[in-house]
Amino acid sequence: RSLDVVLENFRTKTTNRPGPDGTTQTVETDPRIIVMPPGQDPDEVIHRSPSDWSKLVESAIPAITFRINAITSQDESESPEGKARCVAEAAPFIHLLGGGIQQANAVELLAGNLSVPIETVKAALSRPSVARRARRPDQPRPAGTTASPFAKLDHDPIEEHCLQLLLGYPELRELADGLRAEFFQRHENRELFKRWLDAGPGLDKDETLAVVRRDGDDEVSGQLASLLEKPLLPLDVNGRATSFLEVASRLEERNLKNLKSEEVKRFADSPPDLEDGEHDEILRLNQQIRKNEGLRRGQVQEISG
Repeated sequence: RSLDVVLENFRTKTTNRPGPDGTTQTVETDPRIIVMPPGQDPDEVIHRSPSDWSKLVESAIPAITFRINAITSQDESESPEGKARCVAEAAPFIHLLGGGIQQANAVELLAGNLSVPIETVKAALSRPSVARRARRPDQPRPAGTTASPFAKLDHDPIEEHCLQLLLGYPELRELADGLRAEFFQRHENRELFKRWLDAGPGLDKDETLAVVRRDGDDEVSGQLASLLEKPLLPLDVNGRATSFLEVASRLEERNLKNLKSEEVKRFADSPPDLEDGEHDEILRLNQQIRKNEGLRRGQVQEISG
């Protein structure tokens, strides 16, 4: 709460400094937070080691950075609803920054911490209810009349289309040998696919759905019901096979690219600590991505022909 007061007090403050041409320039204030070592207070550090205190002062982080990190460190920030709440909580402080580089940096940090596109955060910040709350933090948040931009993060169209095809057309099972549970990023879709695998071959559509549904009283069964309510475009046998191979290949390709990004990040973060063989993993992923793209084109052409 004290930090919120500090940020509010700095809202209208500016600092004047001489410009290169001798004129006075007005610049934005940039309050910063000194992160103290656990169990120590400033007086102890200053008296014990002035040099350590100087290092702490030099490493101070912007107050808005500290506040956003605190907001997004909550466990609830993993769900779309939690991400939306984090943006709403950070909005008053982001709007206080005006439209300069500090605000742009804050929006980028918030998006990065929440693992969502910057445009999604910008869209959420511009919603009328969030904007009103930002102007008057003490005002109760009204019920929004427009859907939150985070609502679209609550489902994965590629995963859902793949599952709809598998659940609706048992004959596609023979084409799904290369599909893996780890290709599904959303928990309920991954668990739904595992249940479909457990059902095994030889069952018709209704028998498969009965196995997947189980007692019908959990998150996975709820997702199943939601998928069954969504219409599928009418396709013939070849069209269904082509559509499934396309979407399955896209899921695999996405998974490979995610693995590649993780390997690249590890290599960038600490290259001296990586074994020589680990760099080969990035090359292997690149080769698998290219192979996957080639197989997808070939399978689609074969079925279409």
